[in-house]
Amino acid sequence: AKCTAARARIRAGHPKDVAAAAAKRKQEEEDGKKNRAAQTKVLETAQHFITLMDCVKLQQVAVDQLFPILSDLVSTLRSGFSEFEYLPKLESWVSKMNGMHPTDELNERDTRELAFDMDRGYQAFYQHLK
Repeated sequence: AKCTAARARIRAGHPKDVAAAAAKRKQEEEDGKKNRAAQTKVLETAQHFITLMDCVKLQQVAVDQLFPILSDLVSTLRSGFSEFEYLPKLESWVSKMNGMHPTDELNERDTRELAFDMDRGYQAFYQHLK
């Protein structure tokens, strides 16, 4: 009977304790899931930044075009990167657009400021990840 248990432990690759090996595998799987979730947040955030910058470059400056993307960007940052130092600046843009009508368009000055802020925000996010 003793040999059967020992053989089972050796086959599992961890002769000391099969249960410890199973716990280690479970922890590694959980860590992997957390890591993939974090990577997904980074990808989503970068995607929102790039999409928003592209919209501005393509002169899509109506509030109903920009607001959903900006809102998604801020939401993603809040859920995964709440300590991101540039978040308040992006939140101020959300507040500004909240006060506008969906059919309103940003004027040239606001468009340039938004483009500048998105570029700075994207660079700050990149540095934040380092």
